[in-house]
Amino acid sequence: MAAIKETYQNNPVDSIKIWNDGSIPSDSFQVKTVSEEQLKLIQKQDEFERLFHPRGAILRATLDPDHWITFEIGSEVPVILNTDYAYIAIDPVQTAARFINSPSLRLSGLLWPEAKKRLVNSEYLTVEKLGKGQVILFAGDPFFRAYFHGSARLLINSILLGLGMGSYISIPW
Repeated sequence: MAAIKETYQNNPVDSIKIWNDGSIPSDSFQVKTVSEEQLKLIQKQDEFERLFHPRGAILRATLDPDHWITFEIGSEVPVILNTDYAYIAIDPVQTAARFINSPSLRLSGLLWPEAKKRLVNSEYLTVEKLGKGQVILFAGDPFFRAYFHGSARLLINSILLGLGMGSYISIPW
């Protein structure tokens, strides 16, 4: 296990190369050049802030009303979050639900200020086309103990509507 962790730490994943084949789109975000020292400080700060991730906090996710996966749900849903990841999506990934900066982001549970800083403007639900199908990513379990009907409806919409709305199936004749 230690060897795997050491290999991962010595060979970081280049997410720009994975997402964009090495090219950085100039219109989707501004690229800042940082020195090695600044990058180490940013990574150290992020590693520190990950310690404060929410453990079962109930947060408010704001929905994109024009996306098919949010059909007939409303503008916001409560979601349970128990992860130290903060997902950021770039084109061509579609964001259907995200955490926005508002005083009412935390509905219940413990949300440290460091965790709130990391989660603001991060995604809860993303949709990405892949070949003839799609990948639907939830940041947390949308049907955890069937607590919330809104996040459960997101899962149901992704299962029932996803086949016709985002995927392409060829029917053999």
